[in-house]
Amino acid sequence: MTKTRKANITDVSTVLHNHLLKELELECNFFEHTLTLEQLNDLHPLSRINLEHPESSKGLNKDEAASRLASSGRNVISAITSRTATKLFLKQFSHTFRLMLLTAALICFIIYALDTTRFIEIYLAVALVIIFFVLCGTSYWQEQYAKRVNLKIKILQK
Repeated sequence: MTKTRKANITDVSTVLHNHLLKELELECNFFEHTLTLEQLNDLHPLSRINLEHPESSKGLNKDEAASRLASSGRNVISAITSRTATKLFLKQFSHTFRLMLLTAALICFIIYALDTTRFIEIYLAVALVIIFFVLCGTSYWQEQYAKRVNLKIKILQK
């Protein structure tokens, strides 16, 4: 491959890459991670950033900290609702999409009951019921996992 052809391919791939990145760019309210220390200090003057030695910055003074505490409240994780595992599992059955799956399965069962030669309906109904229970089980497992993680974070805070 010649150098010019290789350069053209590289140029095209760079342009394509940059174009795709622009399309994938998401709007984000957080931009502080892109700022320099000087810009951060200008943006948040009350944070008292030490530009020469950032690790020894003092942070907010007591008055500003008290003011923010009064206006925003404490930065704590909310209390975990004390649901039993059974109630949490049964709650998974009440989601709208899952109820629609169950309704579709019921309709398929009714169609099969009216005409027992239509085997596709019974297969579809069984598949929908299986999907329904898999979704409920997965959702239950995720909520239990989140509950355990939340408890561990609360323990770390103490």
